[in-house]
Amino acid sequence: MNKKIIKKSVLRNKLRSLPEFKYDIETSVQFLMSHAKQRQFVSFIEFNRFYKIPDQDWPLVYPLLYRHLNLVLKYCYENNLPPLSVLVVAKDMKNTGKMTQRQITRLSKAFVRYGDRSTRDSCEVQDMNDLHKLQKLCFENAVEDKVKPKHKADIFAEGVR
Repeated sequence: MNKKIIKKSVLRNKLRSLPEFKYDIETSVQFLMSHAKQRQFVSFIEFNRFYKIPDQDWPLVYPLLYRHLNLVLKYCYENNLPPLSVLVVAKDMKNTGKMTQRQITRLSKAFVRYGDRSTRDSCEVQDMNDLHKLQKLCFENAVEDKVKPKHKADIFAEGVR
């Protein structure tokens, strides 16, 4: 019983000592867009390092990072951009762009939560094939200076077909 209390207090102290930082959605979109133009995936560690977050703080910030990437996805929907948050993957999967099933499930929930209501069925990400189609969409649309002026529902529906 006492060990649990001690562990909780140690965790609270770590949280208190965590330096204050903030993710910025537009900055993240620019960062991810620059990687998409180069047809590169971004690891979670690289993403955090971009914001000068030390690697040792990963256990404390990863829930915030996932939430931030969901907000980036929402921003992309609202601004007719490809879903750039699909480019952020684990370090050991950076060359292939693959994600664990757990990450795919989180991403799928974010698509349902933040995506267009009219295209909810066509924007589901259920497996790696769906994910790779969206990643390819990001690479193709980032090459141009501007994203093609299509209606956002058309872009995302095409990306999953």
